[in-house]
Amino acid sequence: TNRQATPEMQEQAMEDELQWMLSQLSAEELEIAARSSFEYFKMRTQKDPAADEDDDDEDTLDPEPYAKKMAERYWKSKKGDSELALEKMRATLAFRKEIDIDSLRLSFTQHTSDDDLDSSTLEKFLSSGKNFVMCHDKEGRSTHFFVPRNTVEHDAEWTLKESLYTMERAIASSRAPDQSVNAILDFRGFSVLYHTPPLSIGKEFLMTLRNHYAGQVYRIFLVDAPASFSWLWSIFSPFVGTSTRDKIIFVSGTTEKQAVFSQYYEPNEATEWMMPESKEQTGKNADFDLVEYLYKTPFDKAFDES
Repeated sequence: TNRQATPEMQEQAMEDELQWMLSQLSAEELEIAARSSFEYFKMRTQKDPAADEDDDDEDTLDPEPYAKKMAERYWKSKKGDSELALEKMRATLAFRKEIDIDSLRLSFTQHTSDDDLDSSTLEKFLSSGKNFVMCHDKEGRSTHFFVPRNTVEHDAEWTLKESLYTMERAIASSRAPDQSVNAILDFRGFSVLYHTPPLSIGKEFLMTLRNHYAGQVYRIFLVDAPASFSWLWSIFSPFVGTSTRDKIIFVSGTTEKQAVFSQYYEPNEATEWMMPESKEQTGKNADFDLVEYLYKTPFDKAFDES
């Protein structure tokens, strides 16, 4: 007779499958997977680069526990299909190498050369205040704010990199055990005519989120979306995965914002427009300061983080 699997048996089965996934990775893939954890990445990059080759401590930093967290996210997102999870994980590892996520995360640190054109281009795009990380929810998740009305220009490469820098920074500054994040899309002042990205750029970002950030977004709040947004949603929604759609919450008007956001955020971790009572609770109402955010705040901290 078949006995029902106990939680312990299920846990062991998952453990075995994760170990199998890791065993299939090359040494380079294992390192890239580990570096998806900013904690591990920071320990790696804070070493003196010149001492890397001779540093005996190098071997004491084991990438496997950090790579395993990534493997688990993909295994869960593919509902325990370890072969499919491995395939998707490998695609993400190749993507992270190709787009050079490591350099993106180091863009505004002392490791960056003064004449780094990539950093100055990224800074130009971030200077609009369209993408930034601020506020933590009650579970410690950081929040990726996306403000379409602040769009200055669209660019096939840098619109994506601006969003990736912000997503990576949100994950790095998340205090949640699973390092998940929330996203708030602030559609106040949005114009379909002036602020809508070209289909190719919008599609690429949504597919990137879908394929390479499995299990990392907890809730997506679409705030004060205008009536014209329904047309936009009909165009872009096919590129949004089913599990992601289930995480989307539409919020409009002062009363609804207060009711919805108060379920997730404390007043001192919200802006006044999210929760009016945050004004009395000294919430996150500071004007966005680009220099403070990029150069004076560590990558794994949110803007205006106390």
